[in-house]
This record gives sequence, structure tokens and C-alpha cells, in this order.
Amino acid sequence: MAFNTSKRTLVQFGAVLDIMVSIKRTVARAEAELRGGKYPADKLIALIQTLKARLDALESIKADLALDGGTPGSYAHGFNVVVTRVTELLDFVQTDLPIRDGFLLLYSMGPDFNLVPRVFKRAEVKALDAKLTAIAQEID
Repeated sequence: MAFNTSKRTLVQFGAVLDIMVSIKRTVARAEAELRGGKYPADKLIALIQTLKARLDALESIKADLALDGGTPGSYAHGFNVVVTRVTELLDFVQTDLPIRDGFLLLYSMGPDFNLVPRVFKRAEVKALDAKLTAIAQEID
């Protein structure tokens, strides 16, 4: 099969690169904030929503560009490794953060009835930090 150089394909490859850059920047910001010692739940929610949106965008392009599989070192392989790492982070949030009756325990209610985001200490989100690092290492 010849390399497809149609305008649509080139635009999609450009979109993949833009999404990867966005993921790398998002992860770098989150890593810096985590290393600051505390990480509020509202930032965690923003992080997972951003990464989920980027993951959905990558998945929507994947079939058109035939990016399944790939040998180590190939564009397709790198693409799929990043998708896997982001998926692992999202799965971690769903399975490993404090949950009661199916609800993430991310907020408390103050005496004035305002929601107060939980602030995670570095030790509580050490695994999250490791997953962010794994994503960052896959994107040059």
C-alpha cells in the first residue's frame, strides 16, 4: 500500500500532532502542580476531562489513518502507546481514587453549603504522577 498524501490525510496527521502536543502540555502542567505538594480535585477533574477529550479525538482519527498496531519505533506504534497510557490514567482515576456507592469522593460541603474541592497530598496521588510521567515519556 502506498503512503496516502491526500489533503485529508495530511490534515489528519497534522491534527494528531496538534493533539499530541496538547496532551504533552496538559501533562507537564499537571506534573508541575502535583510536584508542588498539593493537587485540588477541581484540577483533577479538569485534567481527566481534557485528556478524555484528546483521547476521543485521537480515536476518531485512528481508523482513517490505519494506525492500528505498528512495529516499535513506528508512528502507529507510538500513537497506540500514547493512547494506551492515557487510557491507563483515566482507568486509574475511575478505579483507584476514593469512591463510595459509585461516586468519586472529591468535594466536601462547607458550613455555607459551598462545595470545597478535596486537596490531595503528593503521597495520595503518587500513582497518578507516575502515570503522567509515563505519558510524557512517550511524546517527543
